[in-house]
Amino acid sequence: MHISEHRKAIDKLDARIVRLLNERTRHVLAIGGIKLKAGEEIYAPHRERAVFERICRLNAGPITSGQLRAIYREIMSSALALEKNMTIAYLGSEATPAHQAAIRRFGASLRYAPQKTIADVFTEVSKGRADYGVVPLENSTDGVVTHTLDIFVDSELKIISQIILPQTRFLVLGRQCSPPTGDDRTSLLVGMADKAGALNHVIAAFRRCQINMTKIEPRPGKRKARKYFFFIDCDGHVQDRKVSKVVALLERGGNRVKVLGSYPNTE
Repeated sequence: MHISEHRKAIDKLDARIVRLLNERTRHVLAIGGIKLKAGEEIYAPHRERAVFERICRLNAGPITSGQLRAIYREIMSSALALEKNMTIAYLGSEATPAHQAAIRRFGASLRYAPQKTIADVFTEVSKGRADYGVVPLENSTDGVVTHTLDIFVDSELKIISQIILPQTRFLVLGRQCSPPTGDDRTSLLVGMADKAGALNHVIAAFRRCQINMTKIEPRPGKRKARKYFFFIDCDGHVQDRKVSKVVALLERGGNRVKVLGSYPNTE
């Protein structure tokens, strides 16, 4: 084929792609209308993951799976923007790591609201001025961002997703967790009873339920001396039998257990 013939073929394909993208978007908008009427959240991390996995299975190249995911990220971002005038709050200013992480998760079509502090991000989402928030949890230089953990003690927001950049892990704040996907992570905040062997009881509960604890981080309580909270990440979803059992065991041991969120265990 000559260049002119290739270009004519591209023009025809572009016409089909535009038509199909609009057809896809109409279905997304219909689903969004049903969700809004039912009081459900528009953004669904579990569905997003399923879409990415499906398109990558369908992909035969030459486009790489990473490139295909980037294309679909923007397709889904534009649909989200049409479904609702959505705002994402994040820590810092434009082009900072948190801003980059937010765009990586939600795409370029949404409105982004920079915030001066982590507490401001929580407040914007809690007050409904932002639909979701992006805050740092840990980075390779300074370790855990303790201020994020401390705010979770009193906040009713949930962790609905995570974003991993080369040196930093971010959390996406929202109001409703996704259903199980089969490969999930759950974050817990455990206020330990002030008694000997309390930490051992917590660790033993995870071992008894055969749950992999991937992270445990202590934080001192602010209201009571010698009171400690532990931020714990583990494999599984809170609706899974094993995870719900470990929560029950911890509570029976006199600990205060707060489920911070269950979300897909992927980037």
